[in-house]
Amino acid sequence: MDTKSKRRSIRLPGYDYSRSGAYYVSICTKNRKCLFGDIVSQEMVLNDAERMVTTVWNELPQRFSNIELIEYVIMPNHIHAIIAIVGVPLVGTRKTVGDSPKRADTRPAPTARLGDIVGTFKSITTHEYIRGVKQHGWSPFLDFVFS
Repeated sequence: MDTKSKRRSIRLPGYDYSRSGAYYVSICTKNRKCLFGDIVSQEMVLNDAERMVTTVWNELPQRFSNIELIEYVIMPNHIHAIIAIVGVPLVGTRKTVGDSPKRADTRPAPTARLGDIVGTFKSITTHEYIRGVKQHGWSPFLDFVFS
């Protein structure tokens, strides 16, 4: 059974998504199931799952030193966000001010591509959501939180 999505990619063919720049992303729950809250009187009513997603999102820069989280909004069944991939960090450099020379073995650190960042976010939130289903009775889902 093929479990891969049949959606057409809107990514630019051949583009390097590890390049510096700001990227707009939308990430939807599988089958657009409302897992993160409800809209009541045109306001988002948060739930514990939404708070978990917010925590995971805000911790991404601890995993990827070359990103900045510009803005995000979580809706009941999806998230919109702007992620900035910034300059390539260096491995082996000193964090001092002044004219101290760089070490001879300084090299660029591995940089995360946009897909790596989004994939990590999806993986962690799915794992944490499963924990919430088991421990706190959150609404169950099949397979994955995000599609």
